[in-house]
Amino acid sequence: NRQYDKTPRSFRKWCKERDLDVKDGKNQNLVDQDALKMLQPVPCHYDIFRYIQWHNLAFMVSNYMLQVPALILHYEDYEINFNDTLNGLLQFLQLEQVTATVDDNENGNDTTPTNVQPFEANQHHYYSTHFTPTERAIVANVTKTLATWETWNHMQHYFD
Repeated sequence: NRQYDKTPRSFRKWCKERDLDVKDGKNQNLVDQDALKMLQPVPCHYDIFRYIQWHNLAFMVSNYMLQVPALILHYEDYEINFNDTLNGLLQFLQLEQVTATVDDNENGNDTTPTNVQPFEANQHHYYSTHFTPTERAIVANVTKTLATWETWNHMQHYFD
């Protein structure tokens, strides 16, 4: 089992292995080959394609097929305003926030930490340094091309 850290170099190594799986024919017939060709110069191009398609399909299923309410959460919302994001999620799920007490933890009733810090200060989660400016431009262009209007509306700010 290989270990990878979160450095750009390790990320590219992991992506190279993932991209070889696609190049070797695994899941080839499930992917838009023209889209993959456009993404070819970008690390993890197959995963980027899947990410776009996943969002397209998630919006399609929730909005048009099932017609169920959906809550859109962006990863950075937790970092920027954790409490409001958490409260919005709990409200959407119609759940109340539960806080563990020290007594609960000592009695084995609940192991939930009483003081959760979701992110360390100044910690970067966007991995923009893992892609060159040219690679980011390619991903933005392909995303805009492949994404539905709703998917693009929710992803566009990552490319501004």
